[in-house]
Amino acid sequence: MASGDFSDSKGAAASGSVGGPQRRALTPRVDRVLLALVLLLGALLFAPTVNTPFLFDDLMHSSMVEGTFVAERDALSLYDFVTEPDRAAYVEKGHLPWWSHPELSIRFLRPLASALRFGEQRLFGPSAPLMHLHSFLWWVLSVLSARALYRRIASARAALIAVAIFALGPWHVFPLAWIANREILLTLACGAYALNWHVRWQRSGQSRDALIALLLYVLCVATGEYAMCLAGYVVGLEWARSGVGVRKRVIGLALYFTPALIYLALRATFGYGTVASSFYIDPLAAPGQFLLRAPERAIMLLAEGWLTLGSTPWGTTLPKGMVAILVACAALALLGPLRQVAAGLPRDRRRLLLAALFGSLVAIVPVLSVAPAPRLLGASALGMSIVLGCLLDHAWFGTAAQSAPGSRFRKEWLGAVATLFAFAHFVHGPARSALSARELRQSSSAFAASTARIAADVPSLTGAQFMVLRGMGGSFFGPFALHPRGMAPKSWNVLALTGHVLVKRTGRHSIELITGRHAALYPCGRDNLFRDESEPLAVGDSLAIPGGRVTVLELAHGCPRRAALHFDAPADDIIWLQEKFMGLERLTLPEVGFGMPLDP
Repeated sequence: MASGDFSDSKGAAASGSVGGPQRRALTPRVDRVLLALVLLLGALLFAPTVNTPFLFDDLMHSSMVEGTFVAERDALSLYDFVTEPDRAAYVEKGHLPWWSHPELSIRFLRPLASALRFGEQRLFGPSAPLMHLHSFLWWVLSVLSARALYRRIASARAALIAVAIFALGPWHVFPLAWIANREILLTLACGAYALNWHVRWQRSGQSRDALIALLLYVLCVATGEYAMCLAGYVVGLEWARSGVGVRKRVIGLALYFTPALIYLALRATFGYGTVASSFYIDPLAAPGQFLLRAPERAIMLLAEGWLTLGSTPWGTTLPKGMVAILVACAALALLGPLRQVAAGLPRDRRRLLLAALFGSLVAIVPVLSVAPAPRLLGASALGMSIVLGCLLDHAWFGTAAQSAPGSRFRKEWLGAVATLFAFAHFVHGPARSALSARELRQSSSAFAASTARIAADVPSLTGAQFMVLRGMGGSFFGPFALHPRGMAPKSWNVLALTGHVLVKRTGRHSIELITGRHAALYPCGRDNLFRDESEPLAVGDSLAIPGGRVTVLELAHGCPRRAALHFDAPADDIIWLQEKFMGLERLTLPEVGFGMPLDP
């Protein structure tokens, strides 16, 4: 038997615990049937995403492909969201809010994802259902590629359990519902197949297998920066090899790190990355800020991955202290059971499992540059799923020695931990997947319906001036939703991004916006997409917006909570909006001297 080659057909060791009685192997036919059931269940859970209208950046991408965006974009540059040459044009149209940092830049090098998005709209038009079906295809490929990798690491039964965990997790909801986030599915599909061929090459030594692994790594890196999450797996796989020299290990590392380093060099050369955003923190451009945020974000992602605590598509809403305690308790609870699992495995397979665990943890590091959310966990789930699959396989189907002191307690503890994680990943996680998919479809459908109503009431969109008095996440993409080809109006301004806000009419051309005493007019600080803490606004700062100015009147904890707005034209000539949970709605300003409270 080749070193590290463990399939059920190779013997009882592949399907049972070492030292225990043999178990009936999972037959190929049963395995295929159960795999089909997992895919069918996943299709049912994620089905609402197929009918989800364009969401967030999808609307900008549609405008870019149609040629109606404020700046020209080609097939490889759809993820150039905010660039220095175009920033003035964005400000002129109001596509950046008044509090945006003057040096804000948001650019991602994702050539393969960009080309696919550009090509499918050119071929089929702006058809969201067809694009979602395209995303579903990549989800299926990612599941199949994960299965191929798992079967090289563990028994068929453990691999099947791992496939179910990976396939049904909430980390797939956003990449399926949000077409612009599809690059994660591309990375997972290409990356897992690359790792699979990497292991195959380690066992066969054939140059052909190494070449296929290299080509798949190149394809994976072309999907975007998310491919950096594979680094830990590659390092782990080379560490797991036994009986090979330094030369072969270097070759194995070079299969991945050569295209990865070339990607990073191109990224730096052409100025990709983010500047002056707290939501996206570029670790190469702002290492200090990245390290400052990393511990908190890592704890949140570990909780959302291993414990499925991401109760919404945006992540868990539990207090950060409680999340940290839960993560620490879960880690302590897993130590003993994982040692039991590892002790019952042959040496080579044990090292492969540890490599998967190492890769899963390291895969979190690159995504610490983004505000935590379940959608970032696909690469980490790739290794986490096989670790939990082996744990559950050992607890449910394995046998433990009965004579060892304390064995009864260890068995009961193993059963309790396995039950906890089985509930998290076979009940809570899939249920959250279904609810999150439904929630995204409902919110995006309501938003699309509201923008259609507003557009129908406006005689001329290209000459209209819109002001969003109180917005939420979707209001920034409203101008691209008003027209089928993404043609934006004359101007579109989001004036506040908060919960409660009071609108006070101070004159024929002016208003004031006021929030609570301890609140702010926009999410100031840690997760602010448009402005980091490097250049805070101060009382008296006056900033130009299309057709007017904003002046900061008062701060709360260093963030604007009260601002005066003066417009060149009478305020009644402007189309006023607010965003609620069910989309945008038109408003009428109060009379001079009166106020109007706004809430979600």
